[in-house]
Amino acid sequence: MASWYVPILEVPAIAGASQPDCGAGAAARDLRYQQAGAAGGQDIVVARWSTSAQVLYIVVTAQPGTGKITGITCPGAGNDVTSAGATDAAASMFRPYVQARRNGTSAYGALATLMLGGPSTGSPYLRQLQEAVSRQPSYDPVLCAPAGVPSATVGPATVVGGGSAALVVVTPRHSRPIVAVIVLGAKGWTVADIACQRP
Repeated sequence: MASWYVPILEVPAIAGASQPDCGAGAAARDLRYQQAGAAGGQDIVVARWSTSAQVLYIVVTAQPGTGKITGITCPGAGNDVTSAGATDAAASMFRPYVQARRNGTSAYGALATLMLGGPSTGSPYLRQLQEAVSRQPSYDPVLCAPAGVPSATVGPATVVGGGSAALVVVTPRHSRPIVAVIVLGAKGWTVADIACQRP
């Protein structure tokens, strides 16, 4: 992970370009990587660094063995996420999504409904998923399932990154577990990343 990420952190900022480094850049000091165990069959690595004002984290999910990255989350500063709150946040997204899909709502429409209220209002991450489903991928990017709408069980959360993020394992029936990363957004705890395992 470090061999992949350190060069990104060391790239000079380019005016007008979004940065892939969670805002660290040249201000990053004391960069450390910590193996945070496994969740849902994926390895979890937390990168931690400090600036003159705060300590920040990056939460990375990756396939064991290959190290292929399945998700990168840049949580905001702070230690506000709780296990119970993160579990509730995951349930409040996945359960209504599954129900809407079972009722015949398209993935695009189900995501649009989620973004109309609660902590997912206007979620940039859910907008990215909407863009993905508009391209008609071969799988559902919320449920990481190639076909059908499986039921999904939401497990308990594990808080990582100094309390800035939590990992919730969501298990669709007859499919591989998903790791949902929960962070504190503008309107409460919300899903910031869904890490699908690759076949």
